[in-house]
Amino acid sequence: PAGANGQVARAARRFGIVAGAGEIAIRLGILPWQKGSAHEAAATLFQGWLASRGGVGSSEDGEAVAMVRSFLEAHGSSRFEPIDQDIEGQPRVINRAGFWQSVNGLREHLILPEAWRKEVCAGLDAKQVARVLAERGMLRTDAGGKHSMARTIPNLGKTRVYVVTPAIFETNDG
Repeated sequence: PAGANGQVARAARRFGIVAGAGEIAIRLGILPWQKGSAHEAAATLFQGWLASRGGVGSSEDGEAVAMVRSFLEAHGSSRFEPIDQDIEGQPRVINRAGFWQSVNGLREHLILPEAWRKEVCAGLDAKQVARVLAERGMLRTDAGGKHSMARTIPNLGKTRVYVVTPAIFETNDG
């Protein structure tokens, strides 16, 4: 399919080989099917595989989005402090991963660098995760295109954070 990554292209070639072998078996009388049946069957199986896989993109990219979304869903209120309110009056956040701010009534999550690398992206390449999210409009970049942004954080001063936009919750491509 158009826009397919290398993983999908390699799988399509393998399904094509199976289709070709099936068509040869039909011509040789090994299979009692009509001409074109093996090709149709392989195409149907490939479409089913593609649908269960979740599309033509890299499965690692989908996994990256799903992992960040899962972390925010699980820890959104318990591990993130509000950045734009008086912290003294807020419930205490144990084991803070970052902060949140309201943008047009939705939450943006500002994730601290160590939490990003060690927890949010655990087991994945954190730079690759940031690149994937930025490409999909789920991570803000600074004016220079860096995936983390300098922000002034209460009681921490100026520090770099990964700013995950509410767009991460708008799709389900994980």
